[in-house]
Amino acid sequence: MMELRLRIKKTHDHFRRQQGSALILVIIILLAMTITISLIQQGNWLNTKAIIQGNQRIQAFYLAEAAVYKTLWYLAGHEGKNANWRPVNEEIRLMDDQTALVTITDWGGFLRIQAVADWHGQHKKVCVIAGQVMPRIFQSAIILGGEAYPLVVNGNNRITGDVHVGERGVEPGIIATRGFTGDKLVDGEIYRHKESVLPELNSRQLDQAFQALASSDGLSGHMERYQGDLMIDSVFIAGLQSPGLFVCGNVSIRHQSKTPLLPDGFTLRATGSINAGGQGNLGHGLILKATQVVFKDRIQAEDCQIYADSSIIFKDACHLSAQAFCAHVIRLQDEAVLRYPSVLYSPGSVEGNQLKGSIELADRAVVQGSIFFRVMDKKKRNMINDVRIEIGGSAQVTGIIYSDSDTQMKGTVYGCVAVRKFYLFVPPTTCYNWMRDATIDRTRLPESFLLPLAFEPVNGFEIVKWEKIDTPEFDEQQRIAFGE
Repeated sequence: MMELRLRIKKTHDHFRRQQGSALILVIIILLAMTITISLIQQGNWLNTKAIIQGNQRIQAFYLAEAAVYKTLWYLAGHEGKNANWRPVNEEIRLMDDQTALVTITDWGGFLRIQAVADWHGQHKKVCVIAGQVMPRIFQSAIILGGEAYPLVVNGNNRITGDVHVGERGVEPGIIATRGFTGDKLVDGEIYRHKESVLPELNSRQLDQAFQALASSDGLSGHMERYQGDLMIDSVFIAGLQSPGLFVCGNVSIRHQSKTPLLPDGFTLRATGSINAGGQGNLGHGLILKATQVVFKDRIQAEDCQIYADSSIIFKDACHLSAQAFCAHVIRLQDEAVLRYPSVLYSPGSVEGNQLKGSIELADRAVVQGSIFFRVMDKKKRNMINDVRIEIGGSAQVTGIIYSDSDTQMKGTVYGCVAVRKFYLFVPPTTCYNWMRDATIDRTRLPESFLLPLAFEPVNGFEIVKWEKIDTPEFDEQQRIAFGE
């Protein structure tokens, strides 16, 4: 009996010990579950907060985007504003009483629009480049300002699109025993005019860019100075502390990497020449000024503004988008390419009793953009004239060519050519308003093509390209505007 009681007592003590262990295990499990649930809830809360902030950032972006489009509407001449409007952090009202801050600055011949918006503490900045919608007359293939002569076509000449010419119209011609061998004189309508319908170029925007670069007013910001000729590479740039460099001498640049060599918006000015080559990428938004500027090899760059006193040369297989300003010589040769929305602009220059200047495309050069040659003073057009645009036989332009002087057209233009007169030089004869072996096809120009601000009346602005979308740190004026 005693033995049985001892066994029962031992069994009871064993179960009591097991119950204590189980209680500890249950507590541990409950604690783990509590922590897990708390972590899940915290994760859900953080995820929800991230989603809310993401939606707020998206809403801020849409507000900034809406501000850009309303700015384009203002620039087209609404609510007392026009193409000359240049606000700086100006508040504009959007739907549902929302607001955004808008700044417009000149970017060569185009406009740069910056819109900043805030939505519940989330900021977005949108930057775009805007251009002018082409006037209706540029839907034609040719607009000829010299109405005194007929347009004479020779060789395998092809014109696709409407043409605006003088009363004598379009006719075939024979020179040096060679006549017209094309299929049709014009594959389109021929409009005859008693007076010139060549649009007047309002070059105020282009001239301002030209003068600002020429006088260095367009080269803003503190610039480090260097005396003597200079070779620029990545090691040298790494040591610079300013957004610009002034070199009293010649500059040579060699860059092989696809990583941009120069910071965005970098300004380089030289009293001598700038010679850039290599296989790499120079950078974005650069401003270059020198006596002569040369791009060669396979060098690349994006959205540059370039000014030179004597000449700007693009050669070999360089590949850029640029706005080039020079009164003397702008030349593309070999297989050089200027991408849309590039601009070439020359006002010509007076040397003694002569008016000089040229924009030349030779070999297999390509321009995707706008080419303008304008003699600033109309009285100078009667001087001994050596100003011209020359489009070589294998060169190609996708865009428009405008000149109130002479143009020799042998290559291909997918777009519109609006000139005072053509000329054809077949030694020893110069023929006015003659074209030989040229192709002008208006149907091949994309509908989205936009001009720099160059003609009046302005019938609208659209976005040339989206430049930047980011989350900015507000400056003092912007913080005050958004109540921060």
